[in-house]
Amino acid sequence: MYPHNGLWWCDGCNREYWQEGNSWFCCGVDGDARSVHFEASSCLFDRWRGKASDNIEKWGLQREETLLLAIQEELGELTQAHLEATHEGGDPGRVAEELDDLGALLIQLYESHRNRSLQAGTEGDRDV
Repeated sequence: MYPHNGLWWCDGCNREYWQEGNSWFCCGVDGDARSVHFEASSCLFDRWRGKASDNIEKWGLQREETLLLAIQEELGELTQAHLEATHEGGDPGRVAEELDDLGALLIQLYESHRNRSLQAGTEGDRDV
C-alpha cells in the first residue's frame, strides 16, 4: 500500500482502499469490496506472472545470465524510484511500476532456471 494525493492505494490491484474499524478494504479487481492484506496479494503475483508471460512471448525464454543482468538494472531503477519518492517528492506510483518490472523478471528467471534443470534432467525444483 502507498499514499498518493492523500489517498491510499492497494499494491495488489492499484485501486484506492479505505479503513472500516480495524479492517482495510479495496474495491478489488472485479469491483467487489474485498479485504486488503498487507502482504503480497495473489492479484499482485497474477499481474507479475502475466507480465512475465508477455515478456517470454515477446523475447522467448532468455538465458539466466541475461535475466540476472536485467534484474540488476531493474533493482537500480527501483532504488532510484524509491529514493526520489521518499526524499525528492517523486511519484510513489513509479515504485510500484518498478516492482512490477522486477517481479516479472524474477518469475522469468525461475522459469528459465526450471527449464534448464528439466533439460539437464536435474529437476529438483518444485512447481510453484
